[in-house]
Amino acid sequence: MAEKATYAMLRAAMIKAVETNLIPRHSRLAEYIKSWERLELVIQASLDVYPEQKAAAGKKKQKPSKTKAGHRTKNR
Repeated sequence: MAEKATYAMLRAAMIKAVETNLIPRHSRLAEYIKSWERLELVIQASLDVYPEQKAAAGKKKQKPSKTKAGHRTKNR
């Protein structure tokens, strides 16, 4: 199971969202809370996908082996 979005993750995302003007700096409390909840959904969605991405990235392609002469041959 994917890890859960933490307070620190949400806080960092909210700060960056305000810095980049994604969320207005002086918004009303209700709008701020909605933004916080939406950011939590976005972060959670990315965390849910992360284990799948990590598993896919862990499968490395096998390099062709070298012959005695130093030439590469294709693995079949």
